[in-house]
Amino acid sequence: SDERLFDRQNAPSWYDHLFGKLNAPFDAFTDNRLTVITFNYDRSLEWYLYIVLSNAYNLDREVSLKALKSIPIVHVHGQLGPLSYGDEPGRTYNYEPSKAREAASGIKVVHAGAEDDEQFQTARRYLYEAKKVYFIGFGYHAANVKRLRIDEIPSHTVIYGSVYGMTDAEAQQAKTRFNGRLHTGRGDWDALAFLRNFEPLDD
Repeated sequence: SDERLFDRQNAPSWYDHLFGKLNAPFDAFTDNRLTVITFNYDRSLEWYLYIVLSNAYNLDREVSLKALKSIPIVHVHGQLGPLSYGDEPGRTYNYEPSKAREAASGIKVVHAGAEDDEQFQTARRYLYEAKKVYFIGFGYHAANVKRLRIDEIPSHTVIYGSVYGMTDAEAQQAKTRFNGRLHTGRGDWDALAFLRNFEPLDD
């Protein structure tokens, strides 16, 4: 819900940090070079960005949406239905029990050939074009690493990853799956601490 998303005690605080790094004079906002690839179904990040964009720059709906589209967000496992930002078809961000079935229809069941799905192909294209890649809250499951074809990311790309809550052995296993290319933070750094302390997003 909006109440939870914008409650500073419960909301993902790294959203604020991320937007702070994106914040710029509005005519330069779309020059930000950020792409988000997510395994999550929820649409909280795009709704959060839409609201804070609208408020920070005092924008109307159409201008906010145009700016938001400059930040590609790829849901490789689908999402809980298309997000409605106003009059267009889709589901509002807040929970609607009557539309639970519609929301569930947007979720993709993972199968052996999932890496050939359009979303995974799109995700890989963005990964291969990136200068830096940050994995946040990623479990480094072998199947997901394989689906993203991490070994095909160009050698000049720097790859960072949070390992919050992982043991040293689990973090080492993640590094092994990335052929030693994964630069990890500390196991006690949550997403916000990882972004603030491990590698700034300014450059």
